Amino acid sequence: MQDAFEGLLKFNTLDAAEQTLLDIHARFCRYRNQGEREGLERCREIILKGKKRALMISRNKKVHADKRQEKAEIAQWFTVWLQTPDIFVDWLALRKQSPDFQDRFAGAGAGHSP
Repeated sequence: MQDAFEGLLKFNTLDAAEQTLLDIHARFCRYRNQGEREGLERCREIILKGKKRALMISRNKKVHADKRQEKAEIAQWFTVWLQTPDIFVDWLALRKQSPDFQDRFAGAGAGHSP
């Protein structure tokens, strides 16, 4: 099962983070439906790893402010998924439409990196 997740965690842009989360979410739902606890736990581990890395980058003063802001946003996405995976897809769609997101990531469209 380890190999099935190899290279899946990508969050260099908002789009990449969104695709990663959607891919892992699809796997999570499949594993849940099949009762595969190991797969469910692996999904959570990868999302937690992404959250930790995104937070670390968001707090690194050597990283450009725009990139730190983007990583903080991505860490929030990972956090919401970890807390409430069942509503994540709907939450993300609403988040991307919010004025706050639009203001912060103007020109980012549906999640493109500025």
